[in-house]
Amino acid sequence: MGDIDGLVAKVKEAEIQPSEKDVRQMMSGKFSLQDMYDQFEAMSKMGPIQKVISMIPGMSYQMPEADMEKAEERLEKWKVIIRSMTVEEKDDRRSSTLAE
Repeated sequence: MGDIDGLVAKVKEAEIQPSEKDVRQMMSGKFSLQDMYDQFEAMSKMGPIQKVISMIPGMSYQMPEADMEKAEERLEKWKVIIRSMTVEEKDDRRSSTLAE
């Protein structure tokens, strides 16, 4: 069933406060790599990804531990790549669609 109360507590604990502007940009598909990095950091503050996913109603699927470790390693690699970029590279807000 999930744990909405626990999830809300985790979000508050991690002090995640998306602005209306951030939400609009994400919903429009126009967000920068810096925005994506900020989302990765916010997710990391909430704890292990598997635990957070299990708190979402309907998302009780348990990913195998090896797959979860690979996902977290990839997330860390993306964070390192983004940190290595210049401000201009990170702030390019072109539409990020799969067709590009």
